[in-house]
Amino acid sequence: MLRAIVIGGGIAGSFISHFLQETGVDVLMISEKTTYPPIGLIHSMLLRFDTDMELAKRTLEIYRSLDCCSWVLKEYPAYTFIGEEVDINKYIRLWSSYGSDSREITIEEASKLMGIKLMPGGRAIISKDRLVNIAGIVNHIRSRVKVINGFARLKRNAAGFSALVNGTEYRGDIIIVAAGAINGKLLGDAGVSVPLKSYGCRALLLLVGPKLDKAIIYDYVNHFYMRPATPLTASIGDEESPLVDPLNMPNLVTPDFITSMKNSFKSRFGKTPISLLGRQGACESSPDMFPIIGEAATDLYIMGALNGYGAEIGPALAEALVSIVLGGKPRLDVSRYLLSRYAGAVFPSDWEIGHEPHEVL
Repeated sequence: MLRAIVIGGGIAGSFISHFLQETGVDVLMISEKTTYPPIGLIHSMLLRFDTDMELAKRTLEIYRSLDCCSWVLKEYPAYTFIGEEVDINKYIRLWSSYGSDSREITIEEASKLMGIKLMPGGRAIISKDRLVNIAGIVNHIRSRVKVINGFARLKRNAAGFSALVNGTEYRGDIIIVAAGAINGKLLGDAGVSVPLKSYGCRALLLLVGPKLDKAIIYDYVNHFYMRPATPLTASIGDEESPLVDPLNMPNLVTPDFITSMKNSFKSRFGKTPISLLGRQGACESSPDMFPIIGEAATDLYIMGALNGYGAEIGPALAEALVSIVLGGKPRLDVSRYLLSRYAGAVFPSDWEIGHEPHEVL
């Protein structure tokens, strides 16, 4: 029986472990305790690229096939605000072609539908999107695979690679590194070069009242996104991507960030909200901003650079990577995401993190 070690227990590591185990592989997941907000993460079918839409569609099928948790998906109306210069019909056609019926509405119509007066600025699209219970799903998968809790490091020697955790060395036939923002450090410390950088992501919980807590907002005019949280509250985040050391995170929920988010909210909704608390983490990027899957060295694989949209495409990419590991053909064309696209490329150390691929431009 093939033995696989998966380093990482978030969306990537959990679904890789899930799909490996389904094929009869002996899986050991090594992960520090991963926490996700119980309010859920966005699974969006309102993305920028066809290939991402294909993955998001397959991911939605995977979520719907799971028998777990008190809830898996919750659907909400989604309002996208984009600049006058953007080809709005291109996105309406793309999203609608994948089953996310979308249409342009005026700001006034959006105000009536949302039950709150909106400030002018840009053009509006109404669609539907959803939250996914990632916390519940990850916990469900963890309860069904072998898990060692702890921080893993890669060890390289003449025999190949092993994982060190809690002072013990673990070996498998293959190792898959899917540890989120620390992938680059784990691989680099073992002498494996993959072009990855870590950046900070942050959000603020706002008291928004009984109407804005029931809609998903993508505002590319005022540079924020917002999703429902608990009743009367919503989580708001920005588009900034500050470089960080994921093992030594600075405070990103600064007074300037809080003020910026309140101002962005006011620019669209005409009032200043009350902020309740902040949350931060680290994401990971590749030079072209698309995720990476593939073989990094003999019997060593990676899934990373999910760029803040792992809930949208992570499960489908995990399924594809497992097919590759086992010598099969992925059900979707994932050539855009293969690590081999960087073969022979040399990147300056100061390459910049661009726009996340799911952001509409």
